[in-house]
Amino acid sequence: MVGLPSMIFLDIGDEQWMGEVGWPLLFVVFLLVANLYAWSYISRNIEKIRSAEGRFMDRELVNYLEKMIKTLILIFSVFLIIYSISLVWEDFRENVWEPSLQYFVDIAIIIMVFMVAVLLVQILRRAALSRGRQTDPEGASVRGTAQVILLIIGYLIYVGAAMISLVIIVSALYPDMDLFKEIGTFLSDHGNVLVSVIAIFIAIHFATKLIDEILEDYKFKTKKFNPQVIDLFKRSAKYVLWAIALMTVMYSIFAMFNLQDIGFLLIGLFIVLLLVASFISYHALRNISCGMALMGPSIYDLNERIVIDGTLEGDVVQKNLMFTELKLLDGTFVNVPNTKMIDSEIFNVSRSGGKDICVSIAMSFSTPHSEVEGLIEKALEKVGGLSKDIPPLIMVTDIDGDKMVYKVKVHTDDISIADKVRSDLLICIQEAFHQAGFEDLY
Repeated sequence: MVGLPSMIFLDIGDEQWMGEVGWPLLFVVFLLVANLYAWSYISRNIEKIRSAEGRFMDRELVNYLEKMIKTLILIFSVFLIIYSISLVWEDFRENVWEPSLQYFVDIAIIIMVFMVAVLLVQILRRAALSRGRQTDPEGASVRGTAQVILLIIGYLIYVGAAMISLVIIVSALYPDMDLFKEIGTFLSDHGNVLVSVIAIFIAIHFATKLIDEILEDYKFKTKKFNPQVIDLFKRSAKYVLWAIALMTVMYSIFAMFNLQDIGFLLIGLFIVLLLVASFISYHALRNISCGMALMGPSIYDLNERIVIDGTLEGDVVQKNLMFTELKLLDGTFVNVPNTKMIDSEIFNVSRSGGKDICVSIAMSFSTPHSEVEGLIEKALEKVGGLSKDIPPLIMVTDIDGDKMVYKVKVHTDDISIADKVRSDLLICIQEAFHQAGFEDLY
């Protein structure tokens, strides 16, 4: 016979011990074995349930149902183990088990209430999705109404679960309180505020849904803004609406307890934090605002060639919120901050009706002008891609010592071949002067 302090002696065959401890322990063991069997059965057969997808059941719902059942099994197993310890350990039973049993049960009930609430909402969500996939155009309004009703029911389920949990918690902490009388008095005094708070959340939810649908449709119709900007609009609108809703609800809740000053203080603090965050992100926000201003095709559009401040020339590849991506003439890609694009002088080559190409050469002062002009005109006859509407221009621009400086100006209507036209012009001028016996050009 082995004994422990403050524990019942485990005398085999003692009828009192069997009645108070032995049989309850055997029953606990039986329940634990049943829990293990249930856990094993669910693990083995859950895949069959997942494959049986229906109107109210899908894989996501089955996964949640599996987690819910296993959580309940685990809670019940922990309860049984603690109960079995209380049977054989008198101090534990008197000092821990009996005082905390009610709290343990309350916590378990609250967990189960919320799990069941989530399960019901998941079923409603599945039903709404199933209706939304129907393709009957005549039933579109009916499906929309049904989805709205299911959404409201889902919110009511969560509110009901929260209220049940609140009742359980208050009952456990204040057992002598007439809870339902206090709830009735509270609802009588502040019912309008609570209804307005619920109405605000529902209204904001539907407003964000409406904005999302409108902007999502606009995304595929507009050419002014790229999809990235439309998504930013959607997120920004949602954040603004929910921020307004939270500040309104926060003030309403504090007002219920005559703490309006604290509500105003918290709202002011929230606004100050937003201003500080905006100041810290000034450069990023300015880049974004500049990017939004440049999204339209009024200044330049995709695949157009532009020159920035007379130094950077390239084709527009992408117009993003923070940067504009260019493909330079040498084939490299560069991202130019949108603030620089706004602050710079931009020349749109693609919209200028072509491009002028200028080449300068210097000839000896003794060479007649007519001879130089004739050789240049001969070279121009061999250059392709020149404009037929704008004739070439040959002029003297300067006298540099014993040399005359000539400028040859041609025009091409296709800017994509401007570099090739310039190269061909130089080659043809070189060949024309070499054939005339001129070895050097200055």
